[in-house]
Amino acid sequence: DLVRSRGLGDVYKRQGRDAVLSNRLIGGGGSASSYRHPLLDRISLYTRVLQDVPDPKARRAVRWTPVAASLAAILMAFDARCTLGQRCREGLACLAADFNRQRRVGRTYNGLQKALERQSQDVPSLLKGTLRSHVIEALGVVRRSDRWIVLAVDGSKEELPRTRSNEREFGLSDNGVVPQAFETVIVDVHTGLPWEWRIGLGKDCEKKHLEDMIGGLPTGTLLLADCNFGGYPIWSALDARGSRFLIRVGGNASLLTGLFPEMQIDRRGDIVYAWPKNRQATQAPLRLRLIRVGTKGNPVYLITNVLDEAELSKKDAGTIYRKRWGAELFYRTFKRTMGYAKLSSRSGLSLIHISEPTRPY
Repeated sequence: DLVRSRGLGDVYKRQGRDAVLSNRLIGGGGSASSYRHPLLDRISLYTRVLQDVPDPKARRAVRWTPVAASLAAILMAFDARCTLGQRCREGLACLAADFNRQRRVGRTYNGLQKALERQSQDVPSLLKGTLRSHVIEALGVVRRSDRWIVLAVDGSKEELPRTRSNEREFGLSDNGVVPQAFETVIVDVHTGLPWEWRIGLGKDCEKKHLEDMIGGLPTGTLLLADCNFGGYPIWSALDARGSRFLIRVGGNASLLTGLFPEMQIDRRGDIVYAWPKNRQATQAPLRLRLIRVGTKGNPVYLITNVLDEAELSKKDAGTIYRKRWGAELFYRTFKRTMGYAKLSSRSGLSLIHISEPTRPY
């Protein structure tokens, strides 16, 4: 009734710039206007890098160019509607009137999905590089105080619609009811930006995902992780890459002490070695530092390849490791705030395409 009395009935039927519902008409201030176009303007700042990028596999001129497809996909991600088709229609209504281009954008969800699959090899790496550059530039002062680019890694499972495609690509979950995807994400702890990710079967191992992503870590990384990422293969791969890490270890970790007592550094009580028996014939021991933080009744043990106490003190290690909570906050935001506790894609191939490796940054 209020809408009819204010003459706003036609507002909901209009699309594009005119589809604005302003609270000024119902007693609110002009600053309370709510519509999508400011969001689109902000997103466009980061997709400018795609303006001159052609569709890598299209044989003719297409409407779903990389920049158009990327904008539509991002708008769909922020939409709370149940199906991807509904989200696509709303995104198209926004793009059709506000997208500054000579040709119109595409009209169907199937066309958008095919374009995203064609562009999955080249476009994500360009967008990731742009976002990472903006984060490094915006948080330069914070980063200098931390000495490193502090990233955290963690894994989680996502439920999928029970379709034949998802069951074929991912299989059923542990309870044998619905398909699940296992995702491992490296997150910037200051901003919550997903730096890199992998999506696999519900029974996949997050260690394997991390090993696949180590090559893309930036120079000057300090990677935070919990006990699930312990072990010689992960630690040695990070150390060989030149990346620093601060990883929690539990009582099941096998560490050696006093291997080289003649060396001055080994006389310190916090120097330990990781050297599994099955690797002692072919690989050298990995020298690490064991740091005990927390309270006396509830100690937490951290392992790191930063051996110099002047570079990483015990107090700083405890403070920095608490920032690993940024990865937990990312999953909370992703699953609860944005409503992605269960994903919407009915095609398992769609999820596989967005998880393919990209070029190192």
